[in-house]
Amino acid sequence: MNTRRVYKENVYLKELNAAVTGVRTDHGRTLITFDQTIFFPTGGGQSHDIGKIIWNSKELNVTDVYEYDGEIYHQVETNLPGNPHSHVEGNSNAEQKEAFGLSKGDEVRMLIDWNHRFDNMQRHCGEHILSGAFYKLYRGINRGFHMGKDYMTIDISLEDSQFDKITWELAKAAELETNRVIWENLPVITTHYDTKEEASKEPLRKELKIPEDITIVRIGSFDNPSDAVACCGTHPSHSGQVGMLKIYKIEPNKGMTRIYFDAGERAFTNYQREFDILTEISNKLSAGKDDLLDKFQSMEVHTQGIKDKLHSLERILVDSRAEAINSSLIGVEPGAFVKVYDDIAKDIVQAIGRHFTKSHPLSDDILLVLSSWTETFAILYASSASKFHCGDIVKDLGRSRGGKGGGNKTSAQVTFSSSEELNDFLRQVKSL
Repeated sequence: MNTRRVYKENVYLKELNAAVTGVRTDHGRTLITFDQTIFFPTGGGQSHDIGKIIWNSKELNVTDVYEYDGEIYHQVETNLPGNPHSHVEGNSNAEQKEAFGLSKGDEVRMLIDWNHRFDNMQRHCGEHILSGAFYKLYRGINRGFHMGKDYMTIDISLEDSQFDKITWELAKAAELETNRVIWENLPVITTHYDTKEEASKEPLRKELKIPEDITIVRIGSFDNPSDAVACCGTHPSHSGQVGMLKIYKIEPNKGMTRIYFDAGERAFTNYQREFDILTEISNKLSAGKDDLLDKFQSMEVHTQGIKDKLHSLERILVDSRAEAINSSLIGVEPGAFVKVYDDIAKDIVQAIGRHFTKSHPLSDDILLVLSSWTETFAILYASSASKFHCGDIVKDLGRSRGGKGGGNKTSAQVTFSSSEELNDFLRQVKSL
C-alpha cells in the first residue's frame, strides 16, 4: 500500500500515530514503512526529516527517509546484522520482530525533530522568495538549487533578461526585495493538482515539467504573487516565519550566476557571529563601525610602508653578507666552505645564496654550504663543472642523518629536526 503523506496536510504536526506496514533490510539498512507518516522524504533539494519511532517504551532513531514506488521508507538505527546481499523485500517480519520487537501491524508513535523541520521550512521558503525576487526584478530564472549545511545556493540564468550579468548591487536589491516580502508576512499557499493543465493556471515563474500529481507553492495572492512554483518541500504558513534572508556572495558559474545565501535562524546566527567579530575588531582598532574601513585602509598603507622599509633593509643585508662570502672565498683551499648563521632566518639565508651565486660564479673546486642554526637547515651550491654534486651529497649524507630534502648537481637543500643532526651533517661535509 502507498504511504499517506500527512506532512503535506499539516506541516506543523510534530507527532502522529501510525501502523507498521513492513519491516525489512536492504544492504545492511533497516527500513520501516507505515500506513501514514509525518516524516518528509528527501526531495526537491530539501533534506529529509529526522526524529524517533516510539512503541512499548522503546524508541528508534530515524536517520534517513526516502520515497520509492509510492512508499516512504524510514531508515532507523538498530543492532541488526548487515546483509549486503538482501533486496528491498528483505528478511521476513518474523525475523525482524525477533531482532528488535517490531513487525507489521504494530502501532507506533512518530516524533519528528521539530527544530530540524522548521529550519528546513525557513530555508526552503526563503529560497522560493529569493528566486521569485530575481525573476520579478530581472527575469532571472533559477536553474539550480542546493541546500547545504553552511549555506544554500541558487544558479540564476539571464537567458530571457535584459541584464547581461548579476552584479553585487543587483543581488543586494533582490535581497532587499526578498526581505520586504518576509516583512509583509504574506500567506504561503500550498495547492495540490491532479494534472499539469490544472496546475498551469497558477501564475508560475517556471514551466512545469511533470504531467500529474503536482504541488504548487504560492507566496502571496493569485493576482500578484511574490512567487509561485512547483515544489514538494515543506514551507511555513506565512512568509514572516522565514525571519530574514542574507546573501553571502555571488560568482559566475557555467554561464549563470551562483548566489550563496541562507535564511531563517541560520542566517540570523551567522549575522550574530559576524557582528561579534566586527565589534571585536572595532574595539581592538579603537574605531567605530562607520570608521572601520577607513581605519583598515590607513593601516594597510602604514603596513605597506613598513614592508617597503623591511624589504630595503633585507636587500642591504643580503648584499653585505654575499660580499662577505665573496671576500672569505679569496684564497680559500679547495673543498667545502661552510658558513653558519645564528641570527638570520631561513628565507634570508636562501636569498643570500641566490644573490651570491648570481653575482659571483663559484670556482669548480669549491662547495659552498650556507646554514642556519635557528631553523636547522643547510643549502648547498656548486658549479656545473665541479666534482661536487649537491643533490647526491644531501641524499648520501643528509637523509642518513634524518634530513629531508633534495636537489640537483648545482643546488640542493636539506632540513633536520635537531641541531645535533645538522652539526653532524656539516662535519661530514667539511671532510669532503
